[in-house]
Amino acid sequence: MGVFVFILSHILFCLIAVASFSGTVVVLLVTFQFKRLDAYFWNCAITIDQTGNVFAEYPLNFFLIKKDSPDRFGNPDETISSVLGKNKESVNFKLFGYCLDRILNRIDSNHSIKSIEADE
Repeated sequence: MGVFVFILSHILFCLIAVASFSGTVVVLLVTFQFKRLDAYFWNCAITIDQTGNVFAEYPLNFFLIKKDSPDRFGNPDETISSVLGKNKESVNFKLFGYCLDRILNRIDSNHSIKSIEADE
């Protein structure tokens, strides 16, 4: 059942995603709602990040953090950066987790710590 729902959800997503995204951007640009457009892009970025956390759960857990870490990747309501931040605080990185955190910190100082979602 899970495979069927997965395939169906991807087909439906592909059918509506481009049109919905494009339509939203056009409407917000034409109506000069630039702050709402910025918020829309931010929300889309968070959604993609959370989706990536679910899709890459097993390789992220295997390559980035120690096996006994209580803070694991895979929660559909949490970003990858949030999980990285929790593991940074508890010193549960493997080498690749440390490297990814360093890359993110070059883009945005202290990114993973600032991204921690305490309620997740």
